[in-house]
Amino acid sequence: MQRVFIISILLIILVSYNCFSAIPDEMGTEDAAFLKIDAASRPVAMGGAFAGLANDVNSVFWNPAGLVQTEKKEFSAMYSDWLAALRYMSGAYSQLLGNNVALGASMQGIWTDIEKRTADTEKPDSTFGVYSFAAGLTGSYALIPKVFSLGTTLKVISQDFDVESSNGIALDAGTLIRISNLGIGASIQNIMIYHSFLGLVVHINLQKMECSLLSIIKWELVTHLTTLG
Repeated sequence: MQRVFIISILLIILVSYNCFSAIPDEMGTEDAAFLKIDAASRPVAMGGAFAGLANDVNSVFWNPAGLVQTEKKEFSAMYSDWLAALRYMSGAYSQLLGNNVALGASMQGIWTDIEKRTADTEKPDSTFGVYSFAAGLTGSYALIPKVFSLGTTLKVISQDFDVESSNGIALDAGTLIRISNLGIGASIQNIMIYHSFLGLVVHINLQKMECSLLSIIKWELVTHLTTLG
């Protein structure tokens, strides 16, 4: 029992060290960082292992290629209250247009109220709201029905920080291959193609891609086991 306890402590220390040592110098300086928050309750409950499964409306957030795997109209919503009065929500709707095409619409955002003070007082002088939201339109097409599909999501981003605001357009793209009970999915998320401060952006920073490849491209292998009982 003591050995198990010691091993558990060592594993926690090792994982914590790896997590904090991997934090890049640019952390907290990127725009629209709220898009990195995992959306939709089902994929979150699965620990984010969803790009290779992607078979419901939540595909719009994880792998848009999977949206065509749905069989009927679907709606999903998620809301959570965080520390420091932060509030986060996400929602999505999808429907099929024929056997090989599916469309979806989504919304995700985070907002809170911040107090203003000019002195060390119990009550604030005033409060102001800050928010970051993104609305997306997703399209998915099955090149080979039930086997191979592609998808993309176009996002319009709006942020307001009291004295400063920004807008932008970002793109997600994904592919999904299903062979029997095996699913292989890949997605590239949050490619910024327009920013109100930077103008038109048509390239990806390859240096950043190299150092954060695992967070930009998600590859997952999912197998389904059927149990009898």
